[in-house]
Amino acid sequence: SVVPDAPASPKRGRRGNMLKIIALSLAVLLAAWIGGGLALVALAGQFEPSGRFVDIGGRDLRLVCHGPRSDQPVIWMEAGAWGLAADFAALQQRLAERGLRSCAYDRAGMGFSDPGPAPRDSAAIAADLEKLIAASGERGPFVFMGHSMAGQHVRLYAGDHPGQVAGLVLLDATTPEMADAPAAQTFLQRVHNVARATAVAGTLGLTKVA
Repeated sequence: SVVPDAPASPKRGRRGNMLKIIALSLAVLLAAWIGGGLALVALAGQFEPSGRFVDIGGRDLRLVCHGPRSDQPVIWMEAGAWGLAADFAALQQRLAERGLRSCAYDRAGMGFSDPGPAPRDSAAIAADLEKLIAASGERGPFVFMGHSMAGQHVRLYAGDHPGQVAGLVLLDATTPEMADAPAAQTFLQRVHNVARATAVAGTLGLTKVA
């Protein structure tokens, strides 16, 4: 005999409809975000980013330094995973008001900086930072500050260049020890997936629209 299919659970049906509504809402918000960004870019005209562009050997990185030169160490700021120099604009202003000089930059392929060769891991980022500091004209030793995922970059750089380090600040920073923790693997896989998606978005020019 044939057993008839069990009727669908009303609760499961409502949950499915809710997920569809959420997905549709997110799609509409994404389309509005991209459309709004395109409109703003079109209306704003030519945009000149703050700071300057520094040649690190056939590639330019955007560098933004604020504050007076003094005998105090310059503070180099490394943004988190998808961060830019602009993330530190307010902080740099407040440091300048206290007479402290700071420098922040757009990593290769982010913001207004030229892309760099793959892979874009901490070793590549630290190598770019070494070239940027050498070409910037700023004199050390420095205080290095790394936010979030950048904690790994500045720790690597500081370990390779101890003579340049006057201090190290880790701000809500990710560490290699955390990356080895089993509980962090799910989160890191999500970060990896988002990074791949944003890499595709970057090739389409959507990150500049954002």
